[in-house]
Amino acid sequence: MNRRSKFFFASMIFLVCGGLSMVLILGLAMTFFPPQRRFVLGASTQQSGGSGFWDRLRQVWRSRRGRGRLRRRTRAKVLGTGYGRRGVVSTVSSNEHLALREALVGNFFLHNFYSKSPEKAWNNARNARGSGPWRSYELNRLRTRILGTRFDETKDWQLLADYKATALKTVNPPYTNFEDFFWAGHACLFAKDDRAALKYFQQAELDWPAKDTFYGWVYFYLLCTHAVQGHGQEVLARLDRFKANYPDWLYIETYIEELDALARQYPQAPLLEVVRGRLLTLVLNDAAALVVLKKALRTGRIEAFTAAKVRSWVRDLETSL
Repeated sequence: MNRRSKFFFASMIFLVCGGLSMVLILGLAMTFFPPQRRFVLGASTQQSGGSGFWDRLRQVWRSRRGRGRLRRRTRAKVLGTGYGRRGVVSTVSSNEHLALREALVGNFFLHNFYSKSPEKAWNNARNARGSGPWRSYELNRLRTRILGTRFDETKDWQLLADYKATALKTVNPPYTNFEDFFWAGHACLFAKDDRAALKYFQQAELDWPAKDTFYGWVYFYLLCTHAVQGHGQEVLARLDRFKANYPDWLYIETYIEELDALARQYPQAPLLEVVRGRLLTLVLNDAAALVVLKKALRTGRIEAFTAAKVRSWVRDLETSL
């Protein structure tokens, strides 16, 4: 074999091995690092830059090569046909059930987001085909998201009674999954039923499949619920882990308004101000954080261990300023 032939065969071997390595890396990446999902009121959608092609390719990879061999990073599918940490949780019982859910999802996005007509979305939903035992659950599930969307955007407190009553209808059927627990907790927290909110948020956190953007909201509201109930040590521990569990922590404007709304509902909860102050330090707004933390201490309603920690934060801020 001459020198040219050896070079040719060596090049071919290199290209084949390189190609196989790239395929392996791509497969591992799709298995362990799925593209970030953006959850909108319980419906997961892929962020810009993604493609349905990658979803299909990932499904093929997992079904043919990955199942039982590689750890799957699971994700929630449209309106909750997803997985929990403790195993697969199927919330769709039949093809007819799935067809109804897809129809409701289409109405939800078409009318609730694009035409801003939640009433039309609800009216169309009631006319959707499907007559199984799951129909009432799916309708309540959709109505929960319609009311939750409207409340989240407007903070119209008159919606809370209906929002809470509807959300609670979704947490007991056999089709319930982690997103239902989140929305029940959200409704209960703003409706001043913090004990029920704690229960539902804890269940949602336990079952949530991945630490994505929407999981960050679960973590945030659970932190706020502990603050409302005066669980100082739990609040401190969760504040220490906030950046690791709330992917969008840098954009404080996205969650500071929620603290404002909760402070109006729970004016006797100084730990909410502790949360606000500590989160302000994360975005380097130390002057505002100092004012807020001092205000929280002046209430005198913070237990000793937590108060001592807050005072140490205040001293550090005064030194740095």
